[in-house]
Amino acid sequence: GVKYAPHIASQSALAAIFLGAAYLYFISAQRNTRGVFAASIGFAAWGISYPFALAWSYLIPAITLDRTILDLPIYFVVVGIMLTLLEEHVEQTERLAMHDPLTDLPNRRMFESRLIATMEEARINRTTVACLVIDVDNFKQINDTLGHSAGDQLLRALAVRLSWHMTPRDILARTGGDEFTALLAGVSDEHHLRFIAGAMMSAGSVPIIIDGKPVDLHISIGIALSPDHADDIDSLRRAADEAMYSAKRRGGSMLAFADED
Repeated sequence: GVKYAPHIASQSALAAIFLGAAYLYFISAQRNTRGVFAASIGFAAWGISYPFALAWSYLIPAITLDRTILDLPIYFVVVGIMLTLLEEHVEQTERLAMHDPLTDLPNRRMFESRLIATMEEARINRTTVACLVIDVDNFKQINDTLGHSAGDQLLRALAVRLSWHMTPRDILARTGGDEFTALLAGVSDEHHLRFIAGAMMSAGSVPIIIDGKPVDLHISIGIALSPDHADDIDSLRRAADEAMYSAKRRGGSMLAFADED
């Protein structure tokens, strides 16, 4: 029995290594996809194959176990890892197609998709949806004076500040060069909406430090409600956009509702 001890120890160590790999691969995965499951099962089976082969050789020494069977877990691992890489690539591609690369916010395409679903839900539940179009005042002047790099930093900082006031049900998207659009679902009343919009206005009016120097930032916000101001997607978005331009015409750095003159 002593002569088998080193062999048993080495097989046990290999089994522990691959079973540990299965556990680590599974828990470290961001999502439990088919590739992750396949690779984890492959690693686990690979680990189990060592004590299984050892037990077979001791219990049924007259019959040689086909090595191809013991190698099957390796193919599971390879296929699983390849599937995982492919799934991650597809996920990244889909994310790039639906998000703005500068701010990492949803882009116009994703916003419109969410707006359709949210308005349909609000129509069924008879709740209010608010659409806010937010635009940076004098953004062209900032770009011309400080450069496009400074403009990009300003937009990234503003995206973070506006996100502070979003709930999980809401969505904030970058829908143009210096334009953001927010969708607020389930707004209780106009006072609640004015409070949120006012908080956004305050957050967007604090100077941003760029290259060690404060840069003044001002925004204009146009607000439209469904069903009060519009009952379809295009009309709601257009009403909020027109309200934003109305705020700019009145000097900017303010918010305006669609039904205000």
